[in-house]
Amino acid sequence: MTENKIIIRQAKRSDVEGIAYVQYHSWLTTYTGIFPDDYIRSRTPESRIEHLKKNWKGFEGDSADYPNRKIIVAENENSKIVGFVAGGEVFHKEQSYDCEMYAFYILQEYQKQGIGTQLYQEMLKFLKTCNYRTMVIWVLKENPACIFYEKIGGLAKDSMIDQREGKEYQVVGYVWDDIRQI
Repeated sequence: MTENKIIIRQAKRSDVEGIAYVQYHSWLTTYTGIFPDDYIRSRTPESRIEHLKKNWKGFEGDSADYPNRKIIVAENENSKIVGFVAGGEVFHKEQSYDCEMYAFYILQEYQKQGIGTQLYQEMLKFLKTCNYRTMVIWVLKENPACIFYEKIGGLAKDSMIDQREGKEYQVVGYVWDDIRQI
């Protein structure tokens, strides 16, 4: 395996298509056999682009309106987005956590090369500057990435049920009790 040169940086609005591509293809490789095929295929790159443009905050330039959210990308030597993490203040204020990683995706062919750890470390730096303490990432129990979240220090301490397409799925909350100590 050749060593890829990876650049970790804050996402720009112009990265939306690359982020959508990563999210779509990550869903195909991760959730096929878990979620219904029709549901996975309905989340097209075009639908992801529209969703990102409309709902996601944390791109470069969003800091004035959304200072506590950030999207960080991993870019290969050809300037192609191969992974990303989004995080910041919790979406649901009833949660007992200060912050969360909302989304964390890496194209399958770039996994197990240290890119996830680099993205995590960069997000952690940002979250610490916001003076957060407790962090969570919600992960489908069947997601093979659960091993990664444990490896980087997350403890499976919480759970909830997510409903999609009329079925219930267990979601695990991987928790960091004090990110200031990392």
